Amino acid sequence: MLGEDGRAGASKAPGGERDPAVLAGMTWAGVAAALRDPSSSVAQGVDGAANVIMAAICTITGNQPSAVCSSPTIRGLEARL
Repeated sequence: MLGEDGRAGASKAPGGERDPAVLAGMTWAGVAAALRDPSSSVAQGVDGAANVIMAAICTITGNQPSAVCSSPTIRGLEARL
C-alpha cells in the first residue's frame, strides 16, 4: 500500500500509521520495551494497525466474533474502510 506521499510503507490507514521508520535503529529488546509502553509511537502504531486489520476481518466475516467487532473503535474503523 502506498501512503499519501506515494511511498511504500508510509501508508496512513484509519486508526493508525504504519511507518517502519519508527523502528529505525532500534534493537529487538528496544522494540519489545516500546511495545510495553502504550504511550510510545511504536506501541500506538502497532495497536492502530492491528485495529485496522481487525476492522477488515470484521467486515469480511459479517462482524464475527461479535465480542471484538462490536467495539466502538472497530465499528468506527469499519465505516472508514
